[in-house]
Amino acid sequence: MDRRSFMISSLASAGLLMASSGASSGYAKGTGLTVPGFVNGPRPKITPKYGFRPWRPTYRLEAEKAPIAGAGLVVHSYGYGGGGVTLSWGAAWKVLDLIKDNTPVPLSQKPAVAVIGSGVIGMTTACLISSRLELPVTIYSDKPWKATVSNIAGGQWSPTAVDGTDLADIAVDALDYTNYLSTLDDWGVHRRDNYARMAELGLDKLHRLHVHTSKKASRIDARYVDRGYLAPGKAVPWPFAHSGPVTDCKLYRTYLVDVPVFLERLEKELNALNVRFVTQTFGSPEELGALGCPIIVNATGLGARKLFGDTSLQGIKGNLAVLDPEGEFDWLYSGIGYVFPRSRDIVVGGTFMHENTSLAPGNVCNSNADAPDVASDAEMLKVIRLAFSGMRKQDIMAHLSSLSLPCSYSGLT
Repeated sequence: MDRRSFMISSLASAGLLMASSGASSGYAKGTGLTVPGFVNGPRPKITPKYGFRPWRPTYRLEAEKAPIAGAGLVVHSYGYGGGGVTLSWGAAWKVLDLIKDNTPVPLSQKPAVAVIGSGVIGMTTACLISSRLELPVTIYSDKPWKATVSNIAGGQWSPTAVDGTDLADIAVDALDYTNYLSTLDDWGVHRRDNYARMAELGLDKLHRLHVHTSKKASRIDARYVDRGYLAPGKAVPWPFAHSGPVTDCKLYRTYLVDVPVFLERLEKELNALNVRFVTQTFGSPEELGALGCPIIVNATGLGARKLFGDTSLQGIKGNLAVLDPEGEFDWLYSGIGYVFPRSRDIVVGGTFMHENTSLAPGNVCNSNADAPDVASDAEMLKVIRLAFSGMRKQDIMAHLSSLSLPCSYSGLT
């Protein structure tokens, strides 16, 4: 039995995989949903944040044998764009396969593994290497996980701005593990309904890939597609009370990964597994070889551009407006910008700005500099208000066009 079959059978025997019918805990009621106060009320206090998504035309998930002196194997896992949190567990399972198939030292000898990068890709990969392969693992990074772009991700389960070989199958592995974590109380993973003004591109794309290319379609249809997962958006009435007469609404079933809660819990898991965190900066691959670890996992994200000379990497900047929590909301909104209520805050975002954009000062998304765009955060709240008011998509686009934005909003690309 291969590791995927083992994972599925283990979860199924424990009653943790969804059946085609059953409880729908975590889903919104579907009508009369309460909206946060900023949608109709005064401007709230905003904590501006930003990050650069590590985008590549296709993610890099492959093994290199003896590419540098001192390391018999380097496994690269990076370039997941806006889908790092979504795909992290599936990518981690794939890294395990690559290690087992290409290890320079018999795994029975317990070779040491160095994971380079403390974002969600590095941390989930280290977790599975330690727990499943039972190898000693150290995570090396120039910054703690709280300072990585992973820690400011919105957290909706959707493979956004990402492409690559076997994307559908990697996503299904990730979905299996995400669903499992949603059955546990302390990982911050919750089933959610997403009400979208426009198509949710990541989820729609995954549905198309699943239908046409997935090698695992037979094992996921009953458990996921029949319940609305990996399925195209379904036209439903606009469910929010005290908002405008919206006529274009699609329902998607997905998950919310409450990222700060999730990463804190993942750190505890790594500590329990005796995975060490070491702060260290590397200027060249040769410095990695000096660590003395036969197996290295490169999960550096944008750092691979400098460390491994990967010029295909590009940062896609996203600005966030983080608001104080207002109570419990069991829904997500996306399609023209997004609103993701989480346990400790409400995250408003959905902007995309490529690093190489030529920008003029004073624009709403005023630069690709290493700083938050405060004006953009204020404008994002206005865009959300317009979306909830029932304004037509073309009118919102006209409003944004009048601002000469150098960035785009999700749903308006």
